[in-house]
Amino acid sequence: MFREAHLLNEDVSLRVQDGFVIFRWWRLYNPKHNMHDPRAETRLNITLNGFELHVYNRSSMYEHLEKVFGLEPTTILPAKNGERGKANAKKKENLPSERVVSEDLNPASSWRSLIPVIKVDINTGRLVFGNRLMPQTLSVNFEDALLTYATKPPSSRLDLYMHILKGKLENVRVMLVNSPRYAGVHQDEPPRLMGEGFVVLQSNDVDIYYYQDQPGLVPAEKDEDVDDSTSSESSKLQDLPPCWGLDIVCGKATDFNYGPWVDKQR
Repeated sequence: MFREAHLLNEDVSLRVQDGFVIFRWWRLYNPKHNMHDPRAETRLNITLNGFELHVYNRSSMYEHLEKVFGLEPTTILPAKNGERGKANAKKKENLPSERVVSEDLNPASSWRSLIPVIKVDINTGRLVFGNRLMPQTLSVNFEDALLTYATKPPSSRLDLYMHILKGKLENVRVMLVNSPRYAGVHQDEPPRLMGEGFVVLQSNDVDIYYYQDQPGLVPAEKDEDVDDSTSSESSKLQDLPPCWGLDIVCGKATDFNYGPWVDKQR
């Protein structure tokens, strides 16, 4: 059990009022079990109360754009981040590729074989996107959320596995609110205010399904051989790039307000 948990860096802040974690150690562990089975029993349950995630910066993206356009570095600690990136690149170059593949293909070496499914229960959550340099901040509020994380085989044979996060949210409310401590002038006022701000989406229950492939190592291209079975049409169809997506299904009492003002804030 824990309370008042805070995690802060230059890009995001994570705050949780209180919560607890349950690990079912008494369940039998079979390292040969399929770790990509979403229907497997879970050993890890997480309950969070007063969850808040605030995304207010993307320093790695800004640093990349500065390098591409040859601008002077203005992000936080650009030199240290660059040194870390070079060091990680050297480590990856020195690491044999066969060893990486063998470790990923060994079920016993992965934590997913021990914890194939993770269930998260959130009571009163909030997701915030914005900072004081922007006139509007996007706020996503919900009361209860039941989330399940698992993995399954990827869509391409070259990738490692696919992340899956599915769940159900109740009393969802997506709003655009005025950013606190914004020093600029609000030139465009919202058409109308409903409480704290302009409500873009409101629904009693929302189902979400998020999926993302974990990219694997792509072998070097070789000369195609007519007699080589690996160059068949079926194998080429499986060599797809990693895919990701988010499916959202809104239930009863859904109100969606999207117009020119909201599109301009986007």
